[in-house]
Amino acid sequence: MPKHASRQVGFGLALLATLMGGSSYVFSRIAGKVLNPESQLIYWYGFALIGNLMLIGSRRKLSQFWRKSNLKVFVFVGVLNTVFALLYYRVINHLGSSEVAFYFRGNTLLVIVLAAILFKERLNRREFLSMVVALGGAVVLTFSPEVHLSPELFLVAIAAVCIALTDLWSKQFVKAIQPEILSGIRLASTLLFCLIYIVLFGKLEPLTWGVLPAVFCGGVLSAFLRFYLYYEAVKRVEVSKVAVIMVFEPVVPVIMNLVLYNTLPSWQQLLGGSVITAGICLLVLASWSKNRVTTSVSNQIINP
Repeated sequence: MPKHASRQVGFGLALLATLMGGSSYVFSRIAGKVLNPESQLIYWYGFALIGNLMLIGSRRKLSQFWRKSNLKVFVFVGVLNTVFALLYYRVINHLGSSEVAFYFRGNTLLVIVLAAILFKERLNRREFLSMVVALGGAVVLTFSPEVHLSPELFLVAIAAVCIALTDLWSKQFVKAIQPEILSGIRLASTLLFCLIYIVLFGKLEPLTWGVLPAVFCGGVLSAFLRFYLYYEAVKRVEVSKVAVIMVFEPVVPVIMNLVLYNTLPSWQQLLGGSVITAGICLLVLASWSKNRVTTSVSNQIINP
């Protein structure tokens, strides 16, 4: 596949990953009304891991999943993602999805800054403008008078750093590990560490029929498919640009509330969502334009 076409596929996969990940805001709130955060994680990641292993098995790659060389990634990703997951689901049930989504916008900036420092990724002026527009839209969308400084902000910051590091280093991991294998490693390691945590400090609550659909959908969509598609995307596109597209996540709960509960979006949500969409469109167009110029110059060199 030509590089330009591969990048466009990468942008599409990043958007799909964003749609899957954004669903967690809704499903986690439903499950959190019945289950404590650690129990929610056990069932959430359990369903996700089953789905991931089915995908790996269908591609006959289970032997790659059990390789000893994956152990370092297993520990690194597992520890960081477990800290993120435990804090995220605890905080979202306490603060609410709007505040958490607002605070998590700093995660995008962190990924972009670290990608520039560690991987020498750069945004040109158009791409930088698209990032500013998308982040501005996210702030408009998620801001409310209820957003305030609180002790939980510290926990949100830790969670944001943990997920930023795992998202960032996945760019390096996918060079040697297939996306579906890396996603499975992430799920298996997080599930193991959550089980250890719940044995030592927590309490496993029974899964009831009332929240089973939310836990199943949340696990498969946001824990499995979100990260599998994300890893497929960063194989093709710079992680900093994928991070900009992921800013669309807070729009997804607005769409889901409209579809599931007939809740019309407010003017603030419409404005914020429109600005985010405009920012993402700017990014894709800027990247497409840059690749077209590069391809044109390359063709002139090869065929003067």
